[in-house]
Amino acid sequence: MDGLHHAEGVAISDDGMHVYVAAEKDDGISAFARNPINGTLTFLTTYIEGVGGVTGVDKATAVTVSPDGDCVFAGGESPLDAFAVFDRDSGTGLLTFVEIIAEGAGGVTGIERVGAITVSPDSAHVYVVGRQSDAVAVFERTPGLCELNFVQAMVNGAGGVENMQRPEGLAISASGDHVYVTAGHDDALVVFSRNAITGGLAFIESHENRRNGIAGLDNPEGVAVSPDGTSVFVGGRSARALVRFERDPGTGTLRYISKRQNNVNIGYDDVLGLVEGVAVSPDSLHIYSADAGTNGVGAFELQSSVACSGVPLAGCRAQTQAGVGTILVKDSSNDKSDQVKWQWKKGELTQSADFGDIQNTASQALCVYDPGALVFEARALPGACRGRECWTTKSSGLKHKNKERSPEGMSDMSVKDGLDTKAKVTARAKGELATLPSLPIALPVTVQLQTSDGECWSSTYTTPLINTFDQFKAKND
Repeated sequence: MDGLHHAEGVAISDDGMHVYVAAEKDDGISAFARNPINGTLTFLTTYIEGVGGVTGVDKATAVTVSPDGDCVFAGGESPLDAFAVFDRDSGTGLLTFVEIIAEGAGGVTGIERVGAITVSPDSAHVYVVGRQSDAVAVFERTPGLCELNFVQAMVNGAGGVENMQRPEGLAISASGDHVYVTAGHDDALVVFSRNAITGGLAFIESHENRRNGIAGLDNPEGVAVSPDGTSVFVGGRSARALVRFERDPGTGTLRYISKRQNNVNIGYDDVLGLVEGVAVSPDSLHIYSADAGTNGVGAFELQSSVACSGVPLAGCRAQTQAGVGTILVKDSSNDKSDQVKWQWKKGELTQSADFGDIQNTASQALCVYDPGALVFEARALPGACRGRECWTTKSSGLKHKNKERSPEGMSDMSVKDGLDTKAKVTARAKGELATLPSLPIALPVTVQLQTSDGECWSSTYTTPLINTFDQFKAKND
C-alpha cells in the first residue's frame, strides 16, 4: 500500500468511523474507513503534496481531526513552513483541500517547521507548534467553515514565555482552559491559559528537568492531559521515561509527581524506549506510550495516590503514652535543609499489612494540621525509587526510602510491627520539594499518617518545646 512510508502521525474522527495517517516520506495523508464493530480499516485514498491541488502536506508528520468532525489539519517539517486545511465529509471520510496556511502569508508567524497540531474541544481554534520558530501559533476558524484566521503566536522569550526552545508536543485540557507544550531544547513543559472566546494564550509557568526535583524531562516530546483533568503525562524521549504531573483543574498549574523510566524501574517498565507519543484512556485509568526505541507501545495503569484529608481523620490509631513521640518542623535558610520529621511511638496495634499493597497500589501521606486547616502534606507513592523498590520488608516491619523525594519531599519512613504500646511509625520529608507550613504554627497541631486504603495514625501537640519563625518542635499530648 502506498501512502504510509515513514508514517508519523495518526488521528481518528470523534465518531470513530475514519482514521487518517500522516506519512513523512510519502508527503501525504492517507484516509481509511473504520469498522466500528471490529476496528479493522479499509483504505480509501491518499492526499499527496502537489497532486490535485493539495499543498501543505510535504513531509507530513502531524494530522488531527476537529472534534466536530468537519475539518482535518495536517503538516510537517516541510521547508514550506506550512500546513494544510481540509474539509471532511463525515459520511464518506473523504477530504477536500481548502487552503494552505504558510509562514509569512497574511501575517502568519510562528509555524516554521510545523510540529504538533491540535484543535480546541469546541472546534473553534487550532493550535500549531513551530519547532524552528520556538512558538505556538493560534488560529480561529471561520464559523461554519474550515478556513482559518491567524490570531497570535506565543514565542519563546516574548510576552513572558520562557523555556520553550524547539517546542515538540501540544495538548489541551478537556475543559479547553489550558494548553501544555513540551520543549525539546529546554527539557521543559510549558503551561498556558486559554481564552475560550478568542482562543488567545497567556503564559502561566514552565517546569524544567532537574529543577525542583523534576526528573525524566530529557528531550520531551509527547504530552497528554487526562480526560478527568487531574494529571498531565509527558514522554521524555532521551530519558526513556514517562513523567506524571498532578494538575490543578482550576488554575492549570502543575506539580511534579513521579517518573517511570526504562531500565531504572521495576520490570514491567522495560517497554519504555524513546518515548515520542503519549495518550490517556477516556476513563483516565490507563496511559499509553509510543516508543521509537522499542518499536512498541507501552501500557500503564495509573496508580492510586492518597491526598491528605481537609481535616484530621477520626478513629486513627493513637499513641498509648504522652511525651514519647515527637514532631519537628525546621525551616532553614537553605531550602535543601528544610525538613518535617515525625515519630509515633508506643502506639496501638500496628502490622505491616495495615499499609496495603505498598509495591503496587497503596500510597501514604504525612499530614500536618493547625486548628483551621491542612498546612503540610508529603506523599509516598508506590513503584520504584531510582531503580529499586521504595519499600523493603524487614523482620521487624517495613522501611521506605526515596532519594528523589518526589512529589513533596517524602524521603523515608519506617514501620515497626507491634501490639499495643509496642508499635512505632516514623516519617520524614525534607529538601526543596517540601513546602513547609508557615511558622510559628497555631495550636494545637495534629499530625497524621494516612493511607490510600483508609488507615491512619495520629498524634496531637498542644504545648510545644519550640514554636518560632524557623522551627516547631513538640512532644505528643
